[in-house]
Amino acid sequence: MTVNWAPPVDSTFVYDTIVENQLPYHIHGLTFNGPGEQIATLTTVDGCDSVVTVHLFVHYNVTAEADTIICDNNLPFVWNGVTFTQNDTQTVVLTAHTGADSTLIMRVYVNPTSLTIFTDTTCQYTAYSHYGFSLSESETKIAGFTTLYRTETNIFNCDSVIRLDLLITPVITPDFFAQPDKAILTENPDILFTNITDINELAGMNYFWTWDYGDGTTDTNNALQTDHIYTQWGDYTVTLTLSVNECVSEFSIPVIIEAELVFPNVITPNGDGINDVFIIKDMNPERTNRLVITDRWGKIVLDQDNYQTYMKDGQIYNAESGFGMGEDISDGVYYYTFYYGGAVRTVRFNGSITVIR
Repeated sequence: MTVNWAPPVDSTFVYDTIVENQLPYHIHGLTFNGPGEQIATLTTVDGCDSVVTVHLFVHYNVTAEADTIICDNNLPFVWNGVTFTQNDTQTVVLTAHTGADSTLIMRVYVNPTSLTIFTDTTCQYTAYSHYGFSLSESETKIAGFTTLYRTETNIFNCDSVIRLDLLITPVITPDFFAQPDKAILTENPDILFTNITDINELAGMNYFWTWDYGDGTTDTNNALQTDHIYTQWGDYTVTLTLSVNECVSEFSIPVIIEAELVFPNVITPNGDGINDVFIIKDMNPERTNRLVITDRWGKIVLDQDNYQTYMKDGQIYNAESGFGMGEDISDGVYYYTFYYGGAVRTVRFNGSITVIR
């Protein structure tokens, strides 16, 4: 009997791991197009079969996509070594810990921020509230240009910057004097006004002056000196107004124009409304005065402080309280003394008046 002996079949197991980029993968005559298990039968040097079982594991590449929204004030935007400067899509390939490719696709959308600029003026020491900005009186005490900012969120959820360029206009009180500040109408009604306001802070600004002479006459005159002729007596308040942008300041002084007083020499108190009372023409009733009237024998028939019956511009005032009205005054000659405390001069007038009924 013949016995043929052969060694046992050799069996081997192979475990291998690759990345997707290595496919197709070849080993022991086997071809893998993906993960799996294949068996190869080989021949050993002894002529025996050697069975090899190959287990293949594959790490596949990964692709990921992402979107991000940023505001343009966050540019440039750097992501995984890639720089975005505008709306863009960029791809970066990284190597994962398995050795496979990790492909990342980033789409960046850029939303706008905005800058809105306003220009305005306000007055020194004046509270300001406009364009969403608020300043107290103390916050506007320094004249000049200042720039303010505030930030809001726009419809894209990005910053909306609002800038205010604000000119704080200096408030300067005018100053002037009059030459003369008191005058008699018949002597010197032409008054010279000199503007002595310090306007150094107004360099480069537009401004103008307005004179109000107090008699219903105004004048816009940027000259340092101006004159005005008064045609009626009175106590006038003269005002100089300085206008810079919307800021207005003013200063006033009194100017007094008086007239020579004119006294009647005849009155006819017969109730006809003509020349019935003792009327002092151009007397200012606001001045202190005293009227004393005596008859021909020196008897006092009237002694009155602040006599108020006068005429101005042809109009008679307070005739009902004047001497001769409603009084039992006989015909004849009377003598008067009138003390008048005028602003220009204090005088005493003496004269006579004839009463005819």
